[in-house]
Amino acid sequence: MDSMKVLITGGSHAEIPLIKALHKLGYYVITTGSNYDGWGHAEGDEYVRGDFSDREFICNLAMEKGVCGIVSGCNDYAYMSTAYASEKLKLPGHDTVEVSRIIHHKDLFREKLRNIGIKTPVSIVCRNLSEAIDAARKIGYPCMVKSVDLTGGKGIRKCADEMELTAAMEESLAWTREDHIIVEEYVAGENHGFTCLIKENRVVFSFLDDEQYYRNPYLVSGACGPSARQDVIGTLIRDIEKLSGNLNLKDGLFHVQIIIDKEGYPVMIDPCRRAPGDLYIKLVNYSAGIDYGMEIVKAELGLGISDRYDIESSYIARECIMSNREGIYKRVNFSNEVNKYIIDKFIWLRPGDNFANSMTYKAGIVFLKFDTYDEMRKVADNFHDLVRIEYYN
Repeated sequence: MDSMKVLITGGSHAEIPLIKALHKLGYYVITTGSNYDGWGHAEGDEYVRGDFSDREFICNLAMEKGVCGIVSGCNDYAYMSTAYASEKLKLPGHDTVEVSRIIHHKDLFREKLRNIGIKTPVSIVCRNLSEAIDAARKIGYPCMVKSVDLTGGKGIRKCADEMELTAAMEESLAWTREDHIIVEEYVAGENHGFTCLIKENRVVFSFLDDEQYYRNPYLVSGACGPSARQDVIGTLIRDIEKLSGNLNLKDGLFHVQIIIDKEGYPVMIDPCRRAPGDLYIKLVNYSAGIDYGMEIVKAELGLGISDRYDIESSYIARECIMSNREGIYKRVNFSNEVNKYIIDKFIWLRPGDNFANSMTYKAGIVFLKFDTYDEMRKVADNFHDLVRIEYYN
């Protein structure tokens, strides 16, 4: 075994901060994934093409390369494969497969929260339309239909009646790799992301953002922070520490999307133990003044993380470049109101490339820095009115 070889289960732009952190620590980085032209592969030292959701492939690759550890890519399936291979090969830094399933499957996560007394939406597991209709009648409309194993808004729909429920059920069952979905209580409120570092079941660092959405109401298009809703952080920390102690979570990142409901309670919706995508790591870097990617990889390699962090807060928005239509991409134009705040940007779409599904496709990411919270929210909430994509057709 080579003590300086690390496998990362991914190689897109999202993994670049993790790869750079590993290089700072002196590791030889092996990337993987089916997408051979991912930007992260060029940042690594070696690329092996393969499906990172195939846990046996990841396990065999880790054995073949003799790695000392595995770092998860920014995908739930990547984390599940990472946890499986790490458990089988006795590598450090990851939860057991059983705990990983609880965290990354919505039905199991909500069941766990209910069992330990943490507030969570009412949800019912359904395997067919008849069960879904019965569940919706019990819960009441509007309700949510969700695939239990997916993120990024896939397989999720809000349903106002039985007709919408029927269509949503078919879609969710088509998306999921499981044989069931959940019908869930609709929780109205404010959408936020909460990311933290856990050490010995204590939260030693945390950051709360405000989320933005564009055309797709289930896909985050932007996040900015720190949020003004600092009043909910104490409750979130209490609930996460309670969950961590119950599951005996490994030290490291815990990230969760939350809805602050009408009673002001932060309801945890979709958690994960892998780094969030869309360069969220850099949002935390710029806003909190810490190298978040470094802390994540240190934890996943079992190198240990700090007991406390000195925070230097700045108002930062991370905005994904999206469009209201498809076409052959020419360029993106930022208005002066946006351009003056840009501190970093990464645009992967090139002139002549096809801008695909406008409901989900992202052409790049920009980071904006502001002096005040109100200034940040004004631009972040209107970002897609201030940015224009030009097309050849």
